[in-house]
Amino acid sequence: MKKLLLLVLAAVLAAAAGLLPFPRRDVGSLLPVRALSASYGGGVLTLRGGDGLEGRGAGWDEAMDDLRASAPGDAFFGCTGELILAENAARFLPDAVRDESLRPACRVYLTENRIDPETAADYLGAHPGTVTLQSVRAAALEGRRETPPTLRCEDGRYELLAR
Repeated sequence: MKKLLLLVLAAVLAAAAGLLPFPRRDVGSLLPVRALSASYGGGVLTLRGGDGLEGRGAGWDEAMDDLRASAPGDAFFGCTGELILAENAARFLPDAVRDESLRPACRVYLTENRIDPETAADYLGAHPGTVTLQSVRAAALEGRRETPPTLRCEDGRYELLAR
């Protein structure tokens, strides 16, 4: 019993001193990214996370780093539920699958044009797709291809099309 109490006390002291490998975040500075949209043009990948969050770069990691650096707080992707890739940015899907800051349960969609991530998140919350980053990863490991559904927006109205 004494060993257990000593272990708990040591963990509490280590946490207080900041020595544990868990990231410490000020909750007040978190900027939750509900949906992330990606488009590609002119050799630049543009990621938009709503609320004015935007990152640009030659590749996925560079664009994510730019989004984090330009955010007025701590961009938080632990709650990102939707990843919307314009068809010209679909080639970055393998990079998104490897990105550990995105949840494996994040649903993936393709689109023909730019989509506003904020309004799309509202629609997709009510009409979720079935393809996730995790299912894309599993399909790649099994040697098959998982095709995300297409999200179409016309005149401000969204429609989800299965492929």
